[in-house]
Amino acid sequence: LVGGQTNRSWLLDTDAGRAVLRLNYEQGPKLGIDRGREALILKALSDKPYVPPLWYQKPILGCQVTGFVAGELYDIHTLPSEHHPLLREIVEDYQGIVLPPIAPMDYHEYLLRYWVRCRTEGLIEPEWYTEWEAFVPELKAFQEADWTPVLCHHDLEGRNMIVSDAGLTILDWEYAHLGHSEFDLTPQYERSSPLPTSTIRQLNSWLSRLWEALRAASEHSAIESKN
Repeated sequence: LVGGQTNRSWLLDTDAGRAVLRLNYEQGPKLGIDRGREALILKALSDKPYVPPLWYQKPILGCQVTGFVAGELYDIHTLPSEHHPLLREIVEDYQGIVLPPIAPMDYHEYLLRYWVRCRTEGLIEPEWYTEWEAFVPELKAFQEADWTPVLCHHDLEGRNMIVSDAGLTILDWEYAHLGHSEFDLTPQYERSSPLPTSTIRQLNSWLSRLWEALRAASEHSAIESKN
């Protein structure tokens, strides 16, 4: 299956129907992925109709099998407007789920780890430094503000939504974590109203920028090691 930016997936024909075999990206921890946390979250979501049915999962073996969902792939920017109310319902539903004890996301620490790794590997563009120094105090204040952590997918920017005859399905929960309630819907707000979500927009922009740099560097290293 093409389109995935992190893992490798294959479509399988089985006696029980079509399935998707996902082989986890070996450098997942480098990108902040915790497969144990992902497994806990998927277990908590197992009865939800907007999550692909989980057939098998073994983080230690680096693989996962889910039922195949046929439909059109979208991200939060391209999702047709008629599906926005349903997406909001879904987000509000999973944000109300009570999870096993999981430490909430520290966005400042998480992004700082990305930054340090990128700087160590020489991936920071010179013009990023001034912007970064201006944003860090704002991010610290955001992290220390009084907000209640809820379950967030954290990657609806990716093409992780399928519209099918059965409704809307959310894929790839590997970056899911307890986080800020506005994170998953902030890009959608931008279409209609200037809500005070600039910190989250900047956070999302930095996460995407640094993630892309790390991912590209990892791919380059993998290619070199094979040659």
